Amino acid sequence: MKLKLPLIFLLLLLGVKLQAQFALENTYPGTSSFSYSGNSQQLYIIKLEVDGEKYVHIDRINKNLNFYNLNHSFWKTISFASTIDLNPSANVQGILYISQHLFDLDDEIEFLYSDMNGPGMVVTQIVDENGTVLFTANNCAPVVLIYVPQGQVPIYNTPVGTKMILSCTDSSSKVYGLPGVLSALINPNPIESAIPLSIYPNPSSEKITLENGRTLINKIFLIDERGNRIREIENMKDKSIELNVSTLAVGIYFIQAIDEHGIVIETKKFVKQ
Repeated sequence: MKLKLPLIFLLLLLGVKLQAQFALENTYPGTSSFSYSGNSQQLYIIKLEVDGEKYVHIDRINKNLNFYNLNHSFWKTISFASTIDLNPSANVQGILYISQHLFDLDDEIEFLYSDMNGPGMVVTQIVDENGTVLFTANNCAPVVLIYVPQGQVPIYNTPVGTKMILSCTDSSSKVYGLPGVLSALINPNPIESAIPLSIYPNPSSEKITLENGRTLINKIFLIDERGNRIREIENMKDKSIELNVSTLAVGIYFIQAIDEHGIVIETKKFVKQ
């Protein structure tokens, strides 16, 4: 009995120590990308070539990139309000390649911005830290087909310089030479390298088209503002499905894409007029 008591006491101490390792460091309000709000917020860590690792909050409602140091202190905010917004109610713009040495050779931050709102409505821009748009390509987007195996996004270092490939709505692709080099430190968000689901027109009063941009989508849920699933669409392996929404009450709804394992890939907002 004397041997068991010290052992139990030791195990209790180890249990307390293990639990203490999972201490909450900080909470960033309004940054979650998992919600029914359709606001498309994001928080993740990037590695900048000069200033190192930072937390970045992509705030698509206010069109800001908010940066924080690893100790969670505020670092800086960069606005992308000067960019083209094809659908202000959607808030689904893509932000890729946040970098200090890729699009320009100074130490300021630049990033790739893209917005899509159905066929024929797409734009790609490169934005400087001061909000200046350095580059615009209408009807083109940095999208690659997500088939297994697929591990590249469309900026590449080559023996003849760094190249950016944009796919355009006229079935062409454009290759641009960049002044900088794609650093191994840059870790672009892979979820934003392609858009899984397109909804158009949005808003709509009669019909909408759901276009499956990735083969990962298995089914679609139509969700009301209270979070209730009011319609389910299966067999989303079809490239495009038309949905009659004329019987829905006027208001805001959410289209939720689910993979074959039941995991939510994306939630997008839809406005019924």
